[in-house]
Amino acid sequence: MREASPAYYASCSQSGEKRMRTRRGPEKRHSIFELMGQSVAIEQMHRQIQRVACTNFTVIVEGETGTGKELVARLIHEQSPRADKAFVAIDCGAIPESLVESELFGYVKGAFTGAEGRSELFGYVKGAFTGAEGRKAGYFELAKGGTLFLDEIANLAPTIQMKVLRSLQERCILPLGSTQSVPIDVRLVVASNAILEEEVCTGRFRADLFHRLNEFKIALLPLRERRDDILFLAERFRRETNAELGKQIAAFGADAKAYLLVHDWPGNVRELRNTVRRAVLLSNDVIELQHLRQRAAPPGAAPPCQGTRRHRTKAVAYMPSFMTPSSHSKKP
Repeated sequence: MREASPAYYASCSQSGEKRMRTRRGPEKRHSIFELMGQSVAIEQMHRQIQRVACTNFTVIVEGETGTGKELVARLIHEQSPRADKAFVAIDCGAIPESLVESELFGYVKGAFTGAEGRSELFGYVKGAFTGAEGRKAGYFELAKGGTLFLDEIANLAPTIQMKVLRSLQERCILPLGSTQSVPIDVRLVVASNAILEEEVCTGRFRADLFHRLNEFKIALLPLRERRDDILFLAERFRRETNAELGKQIAAFGADAKAYLLVHDWPGNVRELRNTVRRAVLLSNDVIELQHLRQRAAPPGAAPPCQGTRRHRTKAVAYMPSFMTPSSHSKKP
């Protein structure tokens, strides 16, 4: 493995706020029906959120990428007694493995000053934190009294999983380089686009941590399994993008609506949002079918879907007519 410089670790530590999304205090709040739709699936999710929000239960939110896991975590926080405290959201996959422990639990000044060479456990290099001033609070402390949301928790290394487990059991943390534990008061919500039970079976996730986290679970359906919400969300994104761009795109055409309803949306709500935003930008009046479809790739470029036969079939099915095989691949 290539040796990282001390400057790299320092810059990663200083840019931690870029990986942390914090909301504190009262703000304008929206209901789940305004944000996610009005289908039966959303109604069921609403009841689950209401039931668990008033407790201190740890919640697992599972769902494919782009289904709104962080949004659900925020709604749980906003409806809880902790709503006036901080909501801290962390993407566990965005933190370098060598920095995860100090970012989550904090560290004290001089924790690495005397380090000899590279730490076998966490990968720090000698002197990486020599210039650290005072004591740095980790995310568990920054969320004091509020909610800590650990997104993609399955990306944590087993050693860090063990420390998270101990912190939850003992309700205190031990900052890196310190001999004095710090009590914590935080509600934990975690998310994963993988099914954690399967990760436990394969040995990638600790069984004891899973059972500690699994006090309540909310499973989010992919957009293709709640198609009743597609047009509602598309209209919401059209209005929002109109306001952002200062445009007056009136509506979706009939063919555009049909396309929205039959597309599988493998990227779920995130993909739908980006598609509608692009369509609003391209349209001058009404969003038509051609505004929703991706532009044709340059000649000789690889197709966007190289996976299973089903994916390739779907990609061809939604190509513009001038790009279909019949119009450009006739045999001589």
